[in-house]
Amino acid sequence: MINLIPLIYLVSLVIMLTPIALFLIIQIIKFNYQELYLTKALEIKDHKSKNYKNQYYLANRYINNQSWYIALNILENEVYNDTNINLYWLAKYHNALGFVFEQIALIALSNKHYNAASKAYSAYNYAQQNPIRLNKH
Repeated sequence: MINLIPLIYLVSLVIMLTPIALFLIIQIIKFNYQELYLTKALEIKDHKSKNYKNQYYLANRYINNQSWYIALNILENEVYNDTNINLYWLAKYHNALGFVFEQIALIALSNKHYNAASKAYSAYNYAQQNPIRLNKH
């Protein structure tokens, strides 16, 4: 019986700590993947090699990390400095800008960008829904 107690303790400890360890390992892998992508995206120096999807994804990574001002910088650079931007991507960028401004409690600017998104590409559904949702609050 005395030899059984340490074994039961060890097994119960392993059972309790394994899910925590697996959760931490998964979070570390996700974090490293995001940081690797951000590092690669920031290394892109040639404007022609940048595409709208990569910049949008990069801004969303910063949004997910609640780095609002860095995301704003990326999104505004694409919207206001690129005159050849596709209307679909312009709507997505304006919608993301509206979301960021909403998060930092600048509702008037948020509304402005949501409306600009719906004007730029009327088939973009999020652009239609966000001003309605925002005005309900």
